[in-house]
Amino acid sequence: MNISKGTQLVSDFVQALTTQKNIKIKQTLISRNIFEFNSNGNCLLYVKGRAAHPYRWGVTANVIDRLNAQPLKFNPAL
Repeated sequence: MNISKGTQLVSDFVQALTTQKNIKIKQTLISRNIFEFNSNGNCLLYVKGRAAHPYRWGVTANVIDRLNAQPLKFNPAL
């Protein structure tokens, strides 16, 4: 499977989080870029990576609407 560099960045970031003590993270059904982050506090984490020029990205209104509809607060990591 050919995986983009941005997708690999996200995967590596999520994997690094899982190695930290007292942190649990799992992908949600909301979006492939939204993870449930469980530690001292629980939240949704929107993780987006881009490793190709131009190095710009953001969160779309549709994703924000989906996140706002969830009972947990959310935080973006771009």
